[in-house]
Amino acid sequence: MEIIRHDAPETIELLSDFFKRGTLVPVFGAGFTVGESAQSGAKVPSGTQLSELMLEQLKQHGIGLSEDDLKKLEGYRFPDLCEVYFDQSILPQEITKATIRERFYNVSLSSNKASLINDIDWKYIYTLNIDNAIERHSQYSPIYPYDSNLSNSSRNFRPVYKLHGDVYYEVTHDSERLVFQKASYLESIETNKRMLEILEEDLLYKNILFIGCSLTDEDDIAFLVSGQKSPKDSKTKRIIFRSAAPSSLESSVLRRHGINTVILIDDRQYDQTYSLIQKAYSLSAEGDAELEKYIFETTVLDANARSNQDFLIKGVAETVGQSSKSAAILPYYYGVRSKEKQIISSIHHGGSLVLLGPRVSGRTLTLRSIANSFKDRKVFFIDSGTELETHFVNRLLGLSNSLIIFDSKTIDTELAKVIRNNETKLRERKTSVLITLDSGEGYIIDALSPSKLSQVPIIEISRVFDQSETKLANQGLKSVRCPTFKGGKKLLDNLFFVYETLGQNTVIKRVPKEKELLNLLYLMSVKRKVNGDWARFISSDLEHLEKIVSSCSPYLEFEKLDITEIANHSGYKIICNSEAWLLAVMSELYRSRGEAWCVDAIFNLVRDLPDDEKRLSIDLSLFDSLNFAFGGDLGGAGDLILKFYERLEVLRGSEPEFFVQKAKAYYSMYRALDVVDELSKRLQELAIAETWASSENNSAAERNIRHTSALISLRRAAECKFENLDYTIDAIKRTWTAISGEQFNSEYVAKLADGSLKGSEYLKGLLKAVSDGRVTSPRLLEVKDYIDSIKMRSESEGKQ
Repeated sequence: MEIIRHDAPETIELLSDFFKRGTLVPVFGAGFTVGESAQSGAKVPSGTQLSELMLEQLKQHGIGLSEDDLKKLEGYRFPDLCEVYFDQSILPQEITKATIRERFYNVSLSSNKASLINDIDWKYIYTLNIDNAIERHSQYSPIYPYDSNLSNSSRNFRPVYKLHGDVYYEVTHDSERLVFQKASYLESIETNKRMLEILEEDLLYKNILFIGCSLTDEDDIAFLVSGQKSPKDSKTKRIIFRSAAPSSLESSVLRRHGINTVILIDDRQYDQTYSLIQKAYSLSAEGDAELEKYIFETTVLDANARSNQDFLIKGVAETVGQSSKSAAILPYYYGVRSKEKQIISSIHHGGSLVLLGPRVSGRTLTLRSIANSFKDRKVFFIDSGTELETHFVNRLLGLSNSLIIFDSKTIDTELAKVIRNNETKLRERKTSVLITLDSGEGYIIDALSPSKLSQVPIIEISRVFDQSETKLANQGLKSVRCPTFKGGKKLLDNLFFVYETLGQNTVIKRVPKEKELLNLLYLMSVKRKVNGDWARFISSDLEHLEKIVSSCSPYLEFEKLDITEIANHSGYKIICNSEAWLLAVMSELYRSRGEAWCVDAIFNLVRDLPDDEKRLSIDLSLFDSLNFAFGGDLGGAGDLILKFYERLEVLRGSEPEFFVQKAKAYYSMYRALDVVDELSKRLQELAIAETWASSENNSAAERNIRHTSALISLRRAAECKFENLDYTIDAIKRTWTAISGEQFNSEYVAKLADGSLKGSEYLKGLLKAVSDGRVTSPRLLEVKDYIDSIKMRSESEGKQ
C-alpha cells in the first residue's frame, strides 16, 4: 500500500495526470456532509453519532428490549445496529422516517464543498450518502439503485449514482430501501446489480478517489472487490484520505475494499483534501486541447482600403477568409487608446482587473490591441457572449504565466466568485485576468471584490474619444480611405455617420420589418447572442426565423456552440457581427413601424417567457437595456420606454425592483410640463416599494431605491429652481441617506461627485443655491449637518 502526503509535488502531479486522462472517478462518503445543516436545522451526523442517536431512540421507544439487549446493542457494528433500528416490530416507522428527514433532507453544503462538485468536470459521481446535498447544489441528476434496467449510457448525463438509496424516496414512500442494514447490503448485491456492475467496471479500469469515506462497513464494495480479477498490468489507483498512516489491522480492512493508496492530511484539516483536488484539477489545464481553442491569435489588416472598410461596416473581415469565431482582427486604422498603457501596467501586477465601460466604446478592439502586445505569455481570449461552464473556467484559471481576457457578457456572478476565490493562486502562478464589464454591471464587481472595503481594480474607458485618440484614429482612417470621426462625439454616433457616408443606410432599410427581427435584435442587444433555446421564445416557427437571420447575413450568423459552453438543447447560437448595425436596424424598425408596434413586440416577448427564465425576463426589462437599444436618452424612443413600463406594471407591479426601473426611465427622459407631479408620484411608489424590499430582506433593492430616490428628488428640486423649500430639503435628506449608506471609496459617491451621473449637476446646483443664499430659511438648520456631510464626502471622493 502506497502512502503519500497531500502536499507532496508528486501527489498533485498524480491526480493532475488522472484529470488530464479523464480517469479519476469520485466516491463521496459520509464525511463529506458530516456537520452540514439539513433543512430542519439539525446537523448531518457521522456514523458514530448516528449510531448513538439510534441507540438513544431504541432505549426510549424500543418495544420489548431488555436492559441486557440494550447493552449488547452498544457493541454492535453499524449495519447490525441498523437491523434492529429499522425493524418495525421494535421501533415504529414514524420515528425512523422522522429521524431520516430531520437529519438528511435538503442538506446545505459549504462553499468549498459545493465548489468541489461544481467547479470540477466530474463526468459522473458515486455517493454512499443518502442525503440530497450533491444534487441540490449542482446539475447532477440522481440515479437510484432500484432500477434493474440501468444502462451504461447513463454515465453520459452527469448522474450522481446513489449506491445506498435516497432520503427523498424514504420520506415519501412507506417501504424502506436504504442500504444500511446488513441484510440490505446482501440484498443490494442482487437488486442493485446494474449500478454495482457499473461501479465494478470503474473499480477495474478507472482511478477511484474516496472522499469522506471510512470504508469500515461498506460490504457491497468489499464484495465487488473480492470478486474482481484485475488485469495483471493494471496500474489503477484506489485512493483514500487519512490523517495518519493506517495500522496493520486498518490496512487489512482497506485492502478488503481494494484501497492501494493512502493520501495523508493533517489531523482534522479536511480542507486540505479539497484544496489538493482543486490544485490538481487546475494543474491539469496545462496543454489541454479544449483550452487551446481559446488561445488568442490575431490578424492585423494591411492598408487595403476595401478590407478595412468591410471590417468597419460589418464587424468581420471576410476578405482574409476567417470566420467570426476566430477573426481576432485588428484593422489597419486602429489607433491606440489612452488607457492601454495603464491597463498593460496593471496586468503585469497579476491577479484580476476590470475594464469597465459603456456599450459601443471600442472595448473589444482595445482588448485585441492589448492581447497582441503580450509576447512573453500565452493569451486566452473569451469572445463576447460565450457562456462557459464553471469547471472549465476553474481549469482556465489554473494556467501559469498566462493572460486570460473575458470580453463582455462572458462573466456572471457565479463565475465572478470562482475568479475571486482563485485570486491568490493567480498571483502565485503569475497569471492575470482582464474582465470586461458594462457600466451597469456593478453587482459583478461586488462578486469579484474580496470584500466591501477592498474592491477589485477597475479601469474605465469612455465611449467618447479624447483629442489624442481622435487624432490617431483619423490618421489611420484616412490612410485606408475611410470617413473620419468627429471630435467630442460618441463612438456610436461616429459609426452611424460612417454607415451613411459609405452608403450602408440602404442595407439597413431593406431588412424585414417583422416583430421576430425586433425581438431577436433586442434580445441580442441585451445578451450579445441568442442560443437555440432562447430562439423559441422569439418565434415558434424556427424555419422562418432562420430565413430572417440568413437575410441579414453577414451581420447575423449561426454559430455552433463549443463543448466548453453551457449546454442547451439546440447546439447553436445566433451572433451579431456589428453592434452598430444592430442598433441602426432597431432605430429603423422603430421609425418605420412606430411606437405602439415596438412596445407590443417587446412586451409580448417578456410576458411569454417561461417561469424558469426569470433572470432573462429581468434583464430584458431593465431601463439600461431599453435605453441602450432604443436610444431613449438621445432624443430617441423615450415615449416607447415609458409606455413599455406602463404595460409591464401589470406583470411586475408587485416587485420592488420594477419601480426602480420605471423611476429611472422617468428621471432620465420625462420632459412634459407636469414633470414635477410625475416625479413626486415616482417617489411615492419607491417609498412603498422600499417597505416591500425591507420585509423581503432584499438589501440590493433597498440600496437601489435609496440611490434612485435621491436622484429623482434632486431633479424635482432642480425643476423648481430650488425655490420649493420642501422639495429642496427632501433632496438634501435623500442624498444624505443614499451617501451615508455607502462605504468610503464608493463608486456611486465618486460618480455623483465627479459629474459622471446625471444627478451630479442637480446636486451641484442645490449646493450652490444654498451657499449663494438663494435658499434661505431657518428650516435649513435642521439639515445643516447633512449638507456638511454631503460636501465632505463629495469633495473627498471626487478627488480620488
